[in-house]
Amino acid sequence: MSVEELKRRDPEGYYVVTVKRGELSRLGRLVQGVRIEEAGELVIIRTKSRSLAKLILRKLGRLI
Repeated sequence: MSVEELKRRDPEGYYVVTVKRGELSRLGRLVQGVRIEEAGELVIIRTKSRSLAKLILRKLGRLI
């Protein structure tokens, strides 16, 4: 995922980041205050904050 993808939000206005269940533990306290939905092996993180979405992606090594 790149900054280009962060420009778009879902219809409810959330930025959506999908992570594998094992990666969720790497985020620590970053996931407090966000909506988390589980879908099999994937975890969907939804946040209204673009800066928090970027921070999550940086922590996972997906954003330079």
